[in-house]
Amino acid sequence: MSKPRLRRKAWSLIPTKMVPMCDVSGSMYGTPMEVVIALGIGISEITHESFRNTVLTFDATPQWFRLEEGDTIVDKVRKLGAAPWGMNTDFAKAYNLVLDVVETNKLKRENMPCLIVLSDMQFDQACIGSPITMFKHIKISVKRVANKLGWEDDAPSAIVFWNLRNTGGHPVDKDAEGAVMLGGFSPSLLKMVMNGEALNEEEAEGVQKDGTVKDKKVRVTLLEQVVKKMLDDSVYDRQKFSCTSS
Repeated sequence: MSKPRLRRKAWSLIPTKMVPMCDVSGSMYGTPMEVVIALGIGISEITHESFRNTVLTFDATPQWFRLEEGDTIVDKVRKLGAAPWGMNTDFAKAYNLVLDVVETNKLKRENMPCLIVLSDMQFDQACIGSPITMFKHIKISVKRVANKLGWEDDAPSAIVFWNLRNTGGHPVDKDAEGAVMLGGFSPSLLKMVMNGEALNEEEAEGVQKDGTVKDKKVRVTLLEQVVKKMLDDSVYDRQKFSCTSS
């Protein structure tokens, strides 16, 4: 099969199409804990109504953790900070919980959210089984739901792994299809995520084995491109001018 030729952007990752998985374990003390709680609450309040005011717990058996709509921000912070957590998790199970909601509510493909994992990646096992097995399982699950709901596009939404402490741990290789890794926390990185610039998909043309040409979605934002987008932010224009003038 020939190398795909990218043609146009199809959609962007935006907070209103995210489901947060929040790691509130002891290793998240300090800024990472503040960020995971703030982002978890914030995303849960603006995401699709079928997932609103809920986050996924970060433990061996992920489950939905509900934040009541009538709660004050103080109540939500206290509740999420005390949510269950474990030393490992199963991202495939978490993705299946998302698919269960999608199937129950008969959502359209465009309302299928991405899973964003907010953690410092300091756990003994990121995936039960290899990442290849995990993503293969997810593809099979999404295809089943897509067939049942009549979706034309059965490609899984991405999983975004945001390492809020920028430690050395990472659950998948940087080039893993269907995954995006972000590291550390900064205003520019937060802006990228909130503006929907952390991940893009593009339409590609590829020649199949039988010689036919078929469109497919290809995720093109890898670690290097995330860094480039951050450096292209207008906040750095003055520094760029200083460098070119020197």
